[in-house]
Amino acid sequence: MELVSTELAIVQETPQRQLPVSQTLWAWLAIAAVVLLVAGGLAVGQGSIVRLAFPAFAFAVGLYLYWKHPVQYIVFVWWLWFLSPFIRRLVDSQSGWVDPSPVLLAPVIVSFIAALGFLRHFLPSLREGGAPFVLAFAGVVYGSGVGLIRSNFDYTLAQPMLVWLTPLFIGFHLFNNWREYPRYRSALQWTFLLGALVMGIYGVVQFLTAPVWDRFWMINVEFLSFGQPEPLGIRVFSTLNAPGPFSVVMMACLLVLFSVGGWLKFPAAAGGYLSFLLCMTRAAWIGWVVGLISLMTTMDLKARLRVIAVMVVLAAAVVPLAMMPPFSSVVLPRLQTMTNPKDDISLAARMEGYGKYLRDAFFDPLGKGVGVMERTYAVDADDEGIGPHDSAILELLLSLGLPGTLFYGTGLIALLLGLRPRREARGDAFVNAARAVSLGMFVQLVLGSVMLGVMGVVLWSFSGVVIAAQKHYAQQNGEKCTSGCQPAEVCLN
Repeated sequence: MELVSTELAIVQETPQRQLPVSQTLWAWLAIAAVVLLVAGGLAVGQGSIVRLAFPAFAFAVGLYLYWKHPVQYIVFVWWLWFLSPFIRRLVDSQSGWVDPSPVLLAPVIVSFIAALGFLRHFLPSLREGGAPFVLAFAGVVYGSGVGLIRSNFDYTLAQPMLVWLTPLFIGFHLFNNWREYPRYRSALQWTFLLGALVMGIYGVVQFLTAPVWDRFWMINVEFLSFGQPEPLGIRVFSTLNAPGPFSVVMMACLLVLFSVGGWLKFPAAAGGYLSFLLCMTRAAWIGWVVGLISLMTTMDLKARLRVIAVMVVLAAAVVPLAMMPPFSSVVLPRLQTMTNPKDDISLAARMEGYGKYLRDAFFDPLGKGVGVMERTYAVDADDEGIGPHDSAILELLLSLGLPGTLFYGTGLIALLLGLRPRREARGDAFVNAARAVSLGMFVQLVLGSVMLGVMGVVLWSFSGVVIAAQKHYAQQNGEKCTSGCQPAEVCLN
């Protein structure tokens, strides 16, 4: 009994452990080296070198951080997702258009490093609450196998495979390190606070001025749904590469802001909410509303009053701006489509496209394999109809087939069930915000493939951190985790 008590005390102290400044300093210096590489290379006109050196150097730094500083590794991963598309545009505007760009590999391959932990721990995790990640992984493996066989082992399928898998690995990394939850919480709060500040302000600047690198990129991709490459004509995507991913990331940032204190959250929220409106992505707006409702239901009365007070202040600052020219000319018509869906041409065209997709899925129940959406169901840039990634349900059925969808869908359901509020974690504002983000993502699954790429990283990582927090608090309270914990985690009362 004394031995068990000693082990429990050690486990309880672990999350509170702070690394010496000298050790974390090396982590930040490594990240700073990547920043200097990019900034220095662009400053001396060597964008072509940055194009290749950035992903390679980022991968090396990512490996170092993963093994030595796993918390800083997550911070590094998120900033790569935030900024790599922006870096790509700077490089292309200086050194010429290249598509696909090696720069965009950086966040994907650095996130994929977390596969090392998944492969080592996924079997033991089955008795500790890791089933959602393992089930989804099994579904993707099935779909990847079908895709490789049907494409005669086309090597280009590596990219869509990574897009499916990396969100699972990052989410599992956060879940598996639940003992270090307090350190991850602090790192994620700061990351998304600063992310809202940087991406929000730049999004407004992008709309007002249309920087040359953004215009150059828009002209080359020819996506008319992104607006016009001119001031006041851009549908904001900020430092990311499309309005959809940006809106999801900003939704997460804005909900996380409810869990942080200090004055910095007010300018971050002002820029964040305005750019969030200017991206004109209705699915993310709906997700934010669902997230806010979830947040309010998990708070006590005093916390709710604080949130309401913050919302009143932000509304007083943001709404008048949004209702003034030039912002009102783009925001108001988009808002009106949510109250008058019959007048929405895009919505009607997408609903018509559902029939075709469902017929294809019905006549090919084994699935067409990962990567089929880009090869077979791509649409023109100006097509108002349903696109290859406009519905997670359809993409699951077509890419993974019924067998893969059964695995992946069961994993998603298990993940959703794992988000239910637990008594021991209700007092943690970040847990409530992370749950709100996750639920805001789940509601968008009908409207888009938000389980892929950076959007998938949002879904799986915030869900993973909620489960990690609940395991952490259950252990702190000396309770046995309902999802299964270590032998030392027993109630000694």
